[in-house]
Amino acid sequence: FELKNLLLEQRELLNILIPNDVPLSFICDRTGKSRQAVRDYLHYNYREEKDFYLKKGKIYIAKEAAIQILQRSKI
Repeated sequence: FELKNLLLEQRELLNILIPNDVPLSFICDRTGKSRQAVRDYLHYNYREEKDFYLKKGKIYIAKEAAIQILQRSKI
């Protein structure tokens, strides 16, 4: 029961820290990778319009995909 509460608390904290639409620049800053490297990684490993998309001329990444990339961070 206590473990479940800790996991729920961690999820809430994660939801506060990472927005639903994560800009490509955020991922680049956190991973230390170039925009081109992250973009290529997105194109090869994720689906456009579901995991990442273009909005107002900028690339945005869905929260789930952004978390996966940040966890791996060895693109």
